[in-house]
Amino acid sequence: MLLPLRLSHAEDEPSLSREFKIKVAFVYNFIKFVDWPGHEDKKNRINPPNFTIAVIGHHPSLAAFDSLSNKTIKGRKVVIKKFKGYGTLLKENGGSELRVEKSLESLKSCQLLFVCSSEKKYLEKILAIVEKHAVLSVSDADGFLSQGGVIRLLATKDNKLGFEINYTVAKKCGLKISSRLLKLAVRTL
Repeated sequence: MLLPLRLSHAEDEPSLSREFKIKVAFVYNFIKFVDWPGHEDKKNRINPPNFTIAVIGHHPSLAAFDSLSNKTIKGRKVVIKKFKGYGTLLKENGGSELRVEKSLESLKSCQLLFVCSSEKKYLEKILAIVEKHAVLSVSDADGFLSQGGVIRLLATKDNKLGFEINYTVAKKCGLKISSRLLKLAVRTL
């Protein structure tokens, strides 16, 4: 079960790491309450064998996602794939959005996409890449749900970590979110 946890507002790196570790724990727990379409064959073998979490962007505590590597969830090994930010890729590719989108093509095959708040300027472009795929998109960026994201992490009024869910987008992606998770959300669209 997900429980709101106190967040620290201190500016030092350990506090940032602690806060981000809590966010990563939330992300991991979201997986337990979401079902993806078409991941079992007729013999009930899970296909594909790995559960891929893609992370795009930059955050000083991004290494917190490494703690999920090699864990098993829903009978599948968790694999973490990290991607440079959209803006960084744009610079590296001479401003070619087509090249950037091609380099991010594999986002479509992940099960969960975490978009760092560093990507706020590019949310619409990133989410457009995965919008017709069964990808649970999660971020702590403002405006994430209105741009087409599924779950947004946020600090609540009492300084705890909570989350909002865009259930409409989740359904369009073919994701089934447990009513238990929906009840825990601060807000559901």
